[in-house]
Amino acid sequence: MIENTCGKGWQSLISSTIEKVHEVDPSIKFSYIKEKFGKLSFGLDIEYYNTAATKVAALEEILCEAERNSETICEDCEAVGTINYDKYGFWMKCLCDTCREIKNSTISPPSAGKPLAPSKKTVKVAKKDLGRKNPFKK
Repeated sequence: MIENTCGKGWQSLISSTIEKVHEVDPSIKFSYIKEKFGKLSFGLDIEYYNTAATKVAALEEILCEAERNSETICEDCEAVGTINYDKYGFWMKCLCDTCREIKNSTISPPSAGKPLAPSKKTVKVAKKDLGRKNPFKK
C-alpha cells in the first residue's frame, strides 16, 4: 500500500475510500494520497482509455465524495473542521478550532528578521543580467 502523508484525522476516511475503490476494481493501485489545498487528494494508477466508462464514473464519484468529506473533517483529530489558512497565509488545512489555534501558536513567520522585498543589490544584478536598463523606468 502507498504511504500517505495525511494526518490522523483523515485515516478512517482514507481507509473507507480505499475499500470502496477496491470494491469497484481490486487491481487498482494508488500513486499518491496526500493533502492538497486543504483537501484530501488521491492519485490512481489507471489507464482510463482501457477502463469501462461506468467503472471510471464510479471511481470518480468515490474520490470526489472523499474530497468533499475531507473539507469538513479536521486532518489532525477527526473533529468537525473547516479549511483554514495559517495566520501568515502560507498553508491551507482543514482543522477544527482547537487544532488551528495550536498550529497558529507554534508557527513562526518565515520572514522573521528578513526583508520581504528584494534588496537593491538583487535588483542591480537583475538589471545587469538583462543587459539593458530597467525597462520600467522612463
